[in-house]
Amino acid sequence: MKSIKSVQELKLLRLNLGSQVVESFDKVAFDPLKFPWPIKDASVEELISPMVLNYVSQEQRGQYMDEIYRVLVPEGKAHVWVPYYTSMRAIQDYAAQWPPFCEASFLYFNREWRKVNHPERTLKCNFDFTFGYQAPPETAAKNEETRAFWVKHYVNAVDDLRVVMVKKP
Repeated sequence: MKSIKSVQELKLLRLNLGSQVVESFDKVAFDPLKFPWPIKDASVEELISPMVLNYVSQEQRGQYMDEIYRVLVPEGKAHVWVPYYTSMRAIQDYAAQWPPFCEASFLYFNREWRKVNHPERTLKCNFDFTFGYQAPPETAAKNEETRAFWVKHYVNAVDDLRVVMVKKP
């Protein structure tokens, strides 16, 4: 029979890398912008990164994603929220880093896409991803066709990009 202590040691983590409180995710007690993180490889089942990646410098974004990849278990999920590139929120905070994010930004974190399009990139991470939008009420109230048009053509039609990345081998 296993002791409670050993069962807790086997428990996979659900981590929150951001400053916002997110129910059922444990807030980290380290600076997620300092690498490497004090977390064991493949020990995190799921993590959330709300409004953190947009503060990571362009030079460190690959390293940030490689750290997420390192700590996640196979098929582990990372939820990443960033201001959408056409939102004024993407450029209003002087501490945010350039460039802002769009859907295609996350293609760079998929190994096969990098092999074909940018083989010089030396990232270790390999994620598949899906995305959605956090839209203001005037966009959200429109029908699907109109919302899609607004997202593509209008500034401030979307506030945030919400990405779910799944760790692949």
